[in-house]
Amino acid sequence: MFLPGKPVAREQSRAHKNMRLLLTIILLIAVATASATPQKCAVSGEPLQWAADYCMYSAGTDDFANPEVVNCFQKQKNPLPSNVCPAKTKYKKAICGIVVKNGSYQGSVRKCALDKDFSGPTVRNSEL
Repeated sequence: MFLPGKPVAREQSRAHKNMRLLLTIILLIAVATASATPQKCAVSGEPLQWAADYCMYSAGTDDFANPEVVNCFQKQKNPLPSNVCPAKTKYKKAICGIVVKNGSYQGSVRKCALDKDFSGPTVRNSEL
């Protein structure tokens, strides 16, 4: 039995579902874009620059091609936009721990971490 209203109703239902899906996608894009807005951070540079510096300080070399540095760098994760500042802060504190311990920075780890002039060579030279 042919019911002329059924196919139209089915098409309207499908169109309604597609519209809801489209609106959901637009909402997700809007939220993602808003959360991707760069946040202000007291630590300059990019997280991967800090990761590179951390790996070089950990290996005790300024040679980024050093196998120990390469291995360390490959283990580092690129943070989500919402975690950029905490990631940079974490790397800076870790580097500060190394330079205070080896005596190349005079002062505490806390003082080093708050020192706006302290950064590693990759961050300082904006390499990577």
